[in-house]
Amino acid sequence: MDWENNFTEKLNILRTGDATAKIEVIDSLLYEDVQDGLAKEIVSLVDFEDRGVANSISMFSIFNSNTNIAGFLVPFISSTDIFKRNLAGDTLIKMGSKAVPAITAFLDDKNDDDIKFLVDVLGMIGDPAPSAKILEILKVNKNANVILACVEALGNLRCEDSIPQLISVYDLDPFYRPTVIEAMGKIGSKEALDFMVLMYDKEDEITKFSIIEALGVIGDEGTFFFLLSELGNTSGPLLHSLIGSMFELKQRYDFDIPFDERMKNAILRTIAEGEQKYKTAAVHLITVFDDKETVQTCLRIFGEDPELDETIKPK
Repeated sequence: MDWENNFTEKLNILRTGDATAKIEVIDSLLYEDVQDGLAKEIVSLVDFEDRGVANSISMFSIFNSNTNIAGFLVPFISSTDIFKRNLAGDTLIKMGSKAVPAITAFLDDKNDDDIKFLVDVLGMIGDPAPSAKILEILKVNKNANVILACVEALGNLRCEDSIPQLISVYDLDPFYRPTVIEAMGKIGSKEALDFMVLMYDKEDEITKFSIIEALGVIGDEGTFFFLLSELGNTSGPLLHSLIGSMFELKQRYDFDIPFDERMKNAILRTIAEGEQKYKTAAVHLITVFDDKETVQTCLRIFGEDPELDETIKPK
């Protein structure tokens, strides 16, 4: 029997067959022209409670050309079953831009948990198309988890139009500020950059840390000299982050590192105390210094990391 091309036979197997038979049918349709009725039947099998069938449904949803599959799948994010909810979310992310219209349409009149989940999914997909919808949610929703999800997603989507609203969220509660700063760092506009520099002196260490990290990503020449001016006022992990951001800006714009004691001491402290990524930045910056203390500090960390060793060897 040529059941592979027989709609009725396939439908019957999907409804009554065992897991192995269902998987065989689903896999055979991966790249076929599947009509909505059959596609919906396949996606509904997420309720079949078999992980192998679920994985086949996920692959079918990702690779099949039927543009309505996402609409059949997205309601499962409301499931109380964590496996089904996560399967739907992971699959929608892997479907990418073709899932965005269905997700955006499904956001209306949902509870905050579902909204937060779907906004996270949209942020991970990275298509800017739903930016206006997410911004609309951010303006009216009062749930802290939803607000944070919207801020993070708008950063991932590089939505410059969101900057005024992000500033409003920043002023709303100190709890939101590190996430807002991270989002602005991803957006990278001049308005975002100016706002972060303006806020720096007013903030606690956690927010300052977020600002320094973001400035390393989106900064310009003025930012470099701003960070340089903060060397004498900074210590501990904040100093290590500052050295890391200065290195990023030096790499991007070929800025000259000042050859003075303040800079040398900041770099040496970062080499001695910083996390690995900041040590790496500091070791690259230390090459302009050539005194005994510099060589001794470099020797103390020689052998910790092959990448660092290659930079230290010329010393």
